[in-house]
Amino acid sequence: MMNSFRGKTEENWFYQQLVDHMKGGPVEFCACEIRHLSRFVVFFGIVTFAFLSSMASGDTSISSNKKASFEYHIDTRYEAGLVLTGTEIKSVRKSQVNLSDAYCVFINEELWVKGMHIAEYKEGSYNNHLSKRDRKLLLNRTELKKLLSRVKEKGYSIIPLRIYITEKGFAKLEIALARGKKMYDKREDLKSKDAALEMSRAKKRF
Repeated sequence: MMNSFRGKTEENWFYQQLVDHMKGGPVEFCACEIRHLSRFVVFFGIVTFAFLSSMASGDTSISSNKKASFEYHIDTRYEAGLVLTGTEIKSVRKSQVNLSDAYCVFINEELWVKGMHIAEYKEGSYNNHLSKRDRKLLLNRTELKKLLSRVKEKGYSIIPLRIYITEKGFAKLEIALARGKKMYDKREDLKSKDAALEMSRAKKRF
């Protein structure tokens, strides 16, 4: 009990020293207070890291393919660059993108996304883009070879999952190698969602 009281007294003294220092007054530390200083340094480091992490801006999600998880079993995900025009990237940054009809295909061993709707830029001139034109995807050769070999297997497709803007301002498309779900898989998914919804409603009642 005495040790606990003494510890609290020493801590109060230490923090009072910090307050005095912030006010411009003199600060005196003795050897017995070093352990409190080390605690403070560790605590300050943790708080600083948390603050910087919260200030860091991550990827900004623009649009997602909401049907993907219902229609497909997701196998492997990839990040692909997009070849876009000036008016297209401006529309993307304004979240004027729809992936509901989008799909990916290989053309001459290059991967393209078809059916992705990017609305025309309202302030664009005669150079405005076509909203559903085919757009080339950028991946490295190893990734392209893997996808090309796997998509030749029965039941596999390449689907867009979401489009987002990176911290550096580049538009990226998250794509996935996926297998189409059978009808019974979809029914099971619907049952699971219904059960989860009922459970959520029950919790709200109580």
